[in-house]
Amino acid sequence: MIGAEATAGSWSPWGTWADTCANCPSTSVYRGRTRVCIPAADGTNEPCVGSRVEETVCNCPTEGLWGEWSAASACKPNCGFCGRRSRTRSCTQVDGCAAVDCVGDDTSVDPTPCSNSDSICMFPNPNCCSDGPQKYKKAMDLVTKRFYCEPR
Repeated sequence: MIGAEATAGSWSPWGTWADTCANCPSTSVYRGRTRVCIPAADGTNEPCVGSRVEETVCNCPTEGLWGEWSAASACKPNCGFCGRRSRTRSCTQVDGCAAVDCVGDDTSVDPTPCSNSDSICMFPNPNCCSDGPQKYKKAMDLVTKRFYCEPR
């Protein structure tokens, strides 16, 4: 092939990105993908033009990300005006990054006593009005004959 211009090889399609970043969690790590150089058909063995490896910055977080809070639960325990409502959330992870813990609680309990108006509680839980950051006292609604908690 004297006088003929050599033909460069061609690249295969890119492979898939690596599932995780090396050394995650970190704020500045990379993950990559590769491709293969296919020699030119003319047998010149000219190299492919460009890189065999492609990298991208992962930007992995150093802690997990909280999802949205769920709707508040029904009033528990299921007895009178002495219950509590709670809600939950899930710790989510960033695709391609190592699993890291979320900071904080996955459950939140409303400290204010709530009413479960579908049931009557003649003898409510004795502790129902005493816990939480604010103190409550036990009282009774004389019309409905239901116990409830009210602030002291």
